Amino acid sequence: MIKLIAIDIDGTLLNSHGEVTDENNNVVSRQLVDETGTVNQIKEDDFNIWQERDKIKYMPPIVLFSACQTNIYNNNTFSVANGFFDAGAKTTLATTRKVDPNLSADFMARILLKIDIYKDIIKEITPQITWLDFLGNIFRIFFINEVLTHYKCDEDFITKIIIDETIYVNKGDIHWYKYLLYHLSEYLHKDIDSLKTEIMYECGHFESLKYVIFGNADKIILY
Repeated sequence: MIKLIAIDIDGTLLNSHGEVTDENNNVVSRQLVDETGTVNQIKEDDFNIWQERDKIKYMPPIVLFSACQTNIYNNNTFSVANGFFDAGAKTTLATTRKVDPNLSADFMARILLKIDIYKDIIKEITPQITWLDFLGNIFRIFFINEVLTHYKCDEDFITKIIIDETIYVNKGDIHWYKYLLYHLSEYLHKDIDSLKTEIMYECGHFESLKYVIFGNADKIILY
């Protein structure tokens, strides 16, 4: 296993646009992915990870992508994420759809900040945590926050639920979603079954559901 201590994580964050569109939402260029393969554009030069991977002398074990459609695009398996994994990364965090640039930037910031700020808290809850579990917990809290925001809950209710759910999630409580449904059903005065169905059909556009963890994230120990 690869052991990474605190904030000194050996990783790379690629923050770019996967696609550039005009005012009519027409794609004018793709900086990271096109329909024929993987194309990364750094400044004004194209960089194809599949062509350059043999020249790479060192690849960080963790690679994060803050861009649109970096995993699978147009049924093409030659994705950016796969390219970096093939070039030596142990795990990549990629996107399967278009992402909101502001929400994606916020999500990446949360990941980096939580590694540093909450490391001591996490150590008290669990003796060690893998990168897979770490990201999974962040995804769950991200999803919970999106659900509460979707239903326009007041700030006090959101704060309370986020605090409680963060404890449940970080402790590995498998019933965290049941707790959310219970408290939200009481707040909205809806029965749990109808609320669960409603969330399933109405919340498919959430940013938290647009990411995928690829590779051996379970083999990397953060703390």
